[in-house]
Parts: sequence; structure tokens; C-alpha cells
Amino acid sequence: MNEEINLAGRPYIFRFRQNTDRTIEEIAENYIYFPDRESLNDPFDSSPDLVYLTKNPEATLKLYQLVSEGITDKAVKKHFDSKYDLDKLQEFAHEKVKDFILEFGVACFSMYYMNLPLWANYANDHKGVCLQFDSDINKDFFSVLGPVSYVEDLTKLEFSPIIEDSDMGKIFYRKAINWSYEKEVRLVKGFKGKANYNKRALRNVILGYNSDDDFRDKIVEAVNKNYEDVGVYKMEKPTKINKFTLTKIK
Repeated sequence: MNEEINLAGRPYIFRFRQNTDRTIEEIAENYIYFPDRESLNDPFDSSPDLVYLTKNPEATLKLYQLVSEGITDKAVKKHFDSKYDLDKLQEFAHEKVKDFILEFGVACFSMYYMNLPLWANYANDHKGVCLQFDSDINKDFFSVLGPVSYVEDLTKLEFSPIIEDSDMGKIFYRKAINWSYEKEVRLVKGFKGKANYNKRALRNVILGYNSDDDFRDKIVEAVNKNYEDVGVYKMEKPTKINKFTLTKIK
């Protein structure tokens, strides 16, 4: 919409996509795909290597008791009790941290569309699109939306399988300081794959200045068929630093 296209910062968030059939499908079927952390382009992003299990003896003992008491088969329980002391159980739990992290899906957004590196990196050198959402329109879908914190030192975070207020959740919302230009806002789900949003949450679609006519026509067709009130714009190639011009297509 004309009055919204230049609004930035929450509740408005922006998602950069490449000029692919997948992008057309995402718009046509109003979904966002949530990949696991292995698909993220920063090898340290949400890495299980940056998590350590608490050394709190009481919490570790509770974990041991919880697992042991949950075993009803006598033979299995005997094997467990003979094989796992507290240290070995902690090692076992650490191995499961990676599996736990990989259960979550992560979708990335930015607070601004006026960011040339994001267009280059995530929209195939300005050939793709940027989608503007109003997260307030679909608060349930965007309920776990949070800004990424950029830090000088990615210190390890403490995790306890027993204590609810451990730092585990923070693993998805922090990155090294050299990524700060992205101004990222992140949405995390407890699953991987497609998730549909309320169509009204999509407000505008911005085509990159290198996008071709065929891709433009497919975007306009997808919007016309599936949305009542979504604007489509094309960015003109900038001629001045920090000066962006958009031409309305629809």
C-alpha cells in the first residue's frame, strides 16, 4: 500500500527472496518456509557447539533420576544404571543438544528494505523480491518474532534440560557483530517446513531493479489471484547513495 511501503521497523518486517519458482509458490500459497539451522549461511548461527550443559549437580541429578525413573523394563533399567553415571549422562545429553536444535525452523527478516547488501546476497543480485509484512495483523503467526542481537564474542550459552529459565532459547537470536548490517529480525517455529500466514499480513512486494519481465509478470499474477490489497513495486537502480526510488506496478 502507498502509505505503508516506506514504513520500516516493527511491526513492519521485510523478507528477501530470490527470483525462483519457489518464491512464486510462496506468494501464491501465502506460506513461509522454515528451514533448520543447517541451512543458514553463517556456520556459527545457532550452533550447538555454542551451548554447554549446566554443571549444576542438582540439575544433573534430577535429569539422571528423571531418565532412570522413566524406564520400566527391568533389563533396560539395569543396563542404564550400570552404564550411565552422572558424567556419562551429561555427555549423552550434550549429544542430543544438536538434535534438539535441529527440530526448530528459522525464518529471517530485516527491519528495512533499503539495504543493498541484502538485495545482493538474498535476492540474487537484485533479480528477486522483497516482501513487506505487517506482523501485527497476524500476531499468532509472528508470536516468536524477535530481533537478532549482534555480539563481539559468541560465548557459550548455558542449557539445562531441567531448569526452565536456562539460556537455550537465546541461541537462535544472536550472531557475530560482522553480520550487524543485516538488521535482522527472526521468526522461530518449533518445526521445520511450510507455515501459512494470514494473507492480510502481506502488504507489499518490491521487485529488484535487475528483475526481468517474466518474473515480474508471474509476481503480479500471483498477487492478483490470491490477494485483495497488496501493492507491487519495482525498485529503480539507485543513482545516489541511500536514495531509493520505487515505481508502482500494481
